[in-house]
Amino acid sequence: MSIPWDEVRKDFPALARRVYLNAAATGLTPPTVREAVDRFYRELQEGGDVHWEDWMERREQVRARVATLIGAEADEVAFVPNTSTGMNLVADLVAADGPVLTDDLEFPAVTLPWIHRGVTVHFVPAVEGIPRPESFGTASAPPAATIALSHVQFSNGCRQDLDAFGAVKDGRHLVVSVSQSAGAFPIDVRRSGVDGLASAGHKWLGAGYGAGFVFIRSGLLRERPPRTIGWMSVENPFAFDNREYTLVRANRRTELGCPAFPAIFALGAAVDYALALGLEEIEARVL
Repeated sequence: MSIPWDEVRKDFPALARRVYLNAAATGLTPPTVREAVDRFYRELQEGGDVHWEDWMERREQVRARVATLIGAEADEVAFVPNTSTGMNLVADLVAADGPVLTDDLEFPAVTLPWIHRGVTVHFVPAVEGIPRPESFGTASAPPAATIALSHVQFSNGCRQDLDAFGAVKDGRHLVVSVSQSAGAFPIDVRRSGVDGLASAGHKWLGAGYGAGFVFIRSGLLRERPPRTIGWMSVENPFAFDNREYTLVRANRRTELGCPAFPAIFALGAAVDYALALGLEEIEARVL
């Protein structure tokens, strides 16, 4: 079914006054995002904590929809305020494994978390502005434990073939920032062999600031405990046991403190909007 682009434009009032080309920095929000946030604050104003159980249920519904967006399982998804937070969570798990390969065009959020931890980062030169998967092969690149890069480069808009990078990772971790692609292009972490992925929600998804997510492959979650936890990271948080705990197995254990419900619900509305449009058709139109 063809996307009714003229009707879609009506969902973004700013487009009646100007051509907006800055979604790589901040995207315009669809009306459902505002409605989701307004609903939460109306419920908070009128009933306070009486809605807690409903909010928690809706949180898990959003988690499942985000997982659908990237081809993951819901237990592999956690909510974060931005890409940098997600990249740091991934780095905490795998930084000790050894050096990182990245490209020399990368956004700092992809590289600095590793450098900050004292990890050697090798910058593979782009070829005519394009990071080439073959340059990251084990036969041509410096030895490394992780490949870290962006799905779409912030500097020149170059979109990487994640399947190709997955094909050459050869036992190394593949960690990806999708801030510049989520909501615009299809993503499938299973097919591409991605081990860790982070995204903000305020760019092409149009979810607003503070609405991001991080994916960590279930195998890594089972093998490696997180560096930081909170009171809700445990199996029975409302036992309020301040001496002993059992971590939940899911990635939500990295969500510290009470949930950021407004951002989560905004993200859910934005993801629903993107899925309703159909990312495959958007991709075909762009190409």
